[in-house]
Amino acid sequence: MIRFSSINRLIMTPVLAIITVLVLLNAASLTIAFSLINNIAIVEQTNVVQERQINEALNEFKTQVQEWKNVLLRGRNEEDRLKYWQRFKQREESVQQQLDSMLQNSQLSGPVSELIERFLSAHHKMGVKYRDGYAAFVSAGFDPTVGDSYVRGIDREPAKLLQQTADNIAANTRTAKQQVSTNTSRLLWLILSSSVLLSVLCIVYLVFNLRRNIVKPTREIAQCLKSMEQKAYDYQLTYHSEHELGLVASATRHLQSKLQDTVGLLSEA
Repeated sequence: MIRFSSINRLIMTPVLAIITVLVLLNAASLTIAFSLINNIAIVEQTNVVQERQINEALNEFKTQVQEWKNVLLRGRNEEDRLKYWQRFKQREESVQQQLDSMLQNSQLSGPVSELIERFLSAHHKMGVKYRDGYAAFVSAGFDPTVGDSYVRGIDREPAKLLQQTADNIAANTRTAKQQVSTNTSRLLWLILSSSVLLSVLCIVYLVFNLRRNIVKPTREIAQCLKSMEQKAYDYQLTYHSEHELGLVASATRHLQSKLQDTVGLLSEA
């Protein structure tokens, strides 16, 4: 058991210990809160950015297919045909560039990278077919049915792959956010539980310490003084300590001894 040389230290040391523990636990809670903010920011910089990029590529791809339809619908006019065909190729290049850029990201998951590579392969084959369809469309005197027959259904597989990629990234984003939330919640509950448990233990220790070192000795000294007041000088005051109550107990025993001696002398007189 720890011995204290003063009542002040006896009381303040446990109190300061409790305050220190609670401050440290609060600091840990704040650290975890800031960690949550940082982890969410990381998710935003990775998964959410990937989700935005793939959605932009998906929109570009849909626009590319729409530009082909514009070529077929307005292709009899040379100016319109060249304009929409140029837009078609620009959209095609934009989709390729966006997805090539995504593949350079080391944080991209394996399944997503594989889907993108499969899409790029299918997209390239689709581009070849569209060019064949465009040449046939021009050769057939701008007959849209001829051009359409060359590419009918060719965009389904790339569209499906790109949508799967977007869905996969969206699922990864949800999982990452949920994991961050779950881990943070678990840590916060652990700290809260630890805080409550340690607070209870500290309070129990403080109460026990005060009862053992302050309340009980004070009662014992008071009982000894009360006995002397009632002219009973044989009370056994056994309490000893190094702080102020120990001095009071020692002085009380000395007073008891003096009174016993005085009473003894008066009895013999």
